[in-house]
Amino acid sequence: MIRSMEAARVEQFLARIVRWAETRADIGGLLLVGSWARGTARADSDLDLMFLVDDPNAFRQDTRWMREVGLGLEVSSWRDEDYGAAWSRRIFLENGEELEFTLSTREWAKIDPADAGTFRVISDGCQILYDPEGTLERLLHHVRSD
Repeated sequence: MIRSMEAARVEQFLARIVRWAETRADIGGLLLVGSWARGTARADSDLDLMFLVDDPNAFRQDTRWMREVGLGLEVSSWRDEDYGAAWSRRIFLENGEELEFTLSTREWAKIDPADAGTFRVISDGCQILYDPEGTLERLLHHVRSD
């Protein structure tokens, strides 16, 4: 959950994340998903980001990326959760804010056929933040045309 996070602060945070993603050759896409993407976020809504990466397990093993991403606050703890084709790192910041970063390979975004879980995430609301290969745009178009 992002406590008392205003839209302007979220925009600044997302801009930092995108700039960081652009410096990484191993990141092939970034989505904002859930209530913030739908425009229905409340004070108790968490901020959910979906990353398409070359090797999701590398991000699980090496935690430097949590500092590199420029959260602006110290990470106090984190917890990992597995979702089959993807896994999430729920990050708790020193001020009590909580973020969820979900990571998967580019296969998560394949459209022939689209995975049911992927279809559900995209249908529930998403905003493309970084898509250098057009993978996410193709996925979004596919889901919206079904």
